[in-house]
Amino acid sequence: MRDYFPLSKTEEGIYVSCLQPTDAYNLANVIHLGKELDVKRFASAVSSVFEAHPYLFTVLFEGEDGRIYKKIRTKRIEIPVVKQETLDIVSPPFTMLDSHLFRLGLYLVKGEYYFLYDFHHIIFDGTSIKTFADEVSAAYEGKKIEKEVYDANDF
Repeated sequence: MRDYFPLSKTEEGIYVSCLQPTDAYNLANVIHLGKELDVKRFASAVSSVFEAHPYLFTVLFEGEDGRIYKKIRTKRIEIPVVKQETLDIVSPPFTMLDSHLFRLGLYLVKGEYYFLYDFHHIIFDGTSIKTFADEVSAAYEGKKIEKEVYDANDF
């Protein structure tokens, strides 16, 4: 089994568009979680969704031939808790090579929790936004998240 894959033509187009820093392909979302949140259980729920969908750990890199490839590089999921007076969230451009294409954060604003998840469009799309939120919610409720059968690399 290969451990890295070429980008699709669509992914190549998005990558080229991102050679100049842009947030145009950031898919940032914020979910209001309320006051009563078990932060540890929530972090575990998010981790279980990543474990079920390892493609979310995709990293782009330049091969020896100068072409851009993608590989899955898993890591421990960490969700920092940031206390703020107002919900002020910035979604800067992603570093496209040799880093993960997601950001996660919990914001505590006036006693209320908000969850930021920000993914780059190369690994995430409109359907993924809802699926991710639904699966995090289900995992938080104690449901088992089924591991994906195939991912974008299979295509």
